[in-house]
Amino acid sequence: MMDLISEIKNKLSILELLSWLNLQPNGSGFIFSIYKDEKTPSLKIYPATNSYHCFATGKGGDVITFYQDFYRIDTKTAVKELAERLNISAVGLKESIPNKPVPFERIRKTIKPKYSLLKSEKEIFEERVAIILEDKSIKVEAAKNIAFGYILHQRKLTQIKIFESLYKFNISKGINEDIHRYLTGPKRGLTDETINKFKLFSINSVKENIEFLRDTFPKDEVLIAGLFKNKYFLFTKHRLIIPYIENERIVYLRGRYFYK
Repeated sequence: MMDLISEIKNKLSILELLSWLNLQPNGSGFIFSIYKDEKTPSLKIYPATNSYHCFATGKGGDVITFYQDFYRIDTKTAVKELAERLNISAVGLKESIPNKPVPFERIRKTIKPKYSLLKSEKEIFEERVAIILEDKSIKVEAAKNIAFGYILHQRKLTQIKIFESLYKFNISKGINEDIHRYLTGPKRGLTDETINKFKLFSINSVKENIEFLRDTFPKDEVLIAGLFKNKYFLFTKHRLIIPYIENERIVYLRGRYFYK
């Protein structure tokens, strides 16, 4: 596990982590503390050492500690999720299990409609809020915001998983010949190496892709991937798929309308 932790620290900068969490240091390198509510930012970011220190509480650490404390999760869960996001193998890392049940019943009625949650996400959200509220310095609304941020991060991991699977499913069938000629022709001039590097692919059969998604993933996960709008598959006409790559993983898909 120590080698995995070192690899995560070497690959992930604290500024990149902050961007994932939609946090932006001010001109002096401070953000609001993740440990308490405050009016003046007291948590200092140190990009040079990939670390941080909260002057209000005396707490600090590295990217793993920040992620762990931000979402109020244990170290193994933090390492596993960061490794997944960074495309680092975490084989052999066992997920830790809480020693006691989380008392989330007390906050079930406080959830407001503005948090758009799928049925499968509600219990996770409630559990996260309850854990965060064990810190008496955190207000309920702040706890909900942190918990919802955790849900959004989990959605991103789900999207990456589905996008990568969709790519592998389609590339195994080969790229459409007309699209391949279009990409490698004199106007575009792409090589097969470039096509593979940027994971460009084509949707050859809409029906097969829809069946693959519905047979492979739970309904909620397919919804999270955002590949359908009102039951309409988004790439029905836009068959040339141009992924956005982050850490060698597909994090976003764009489709381009293609015609001969």
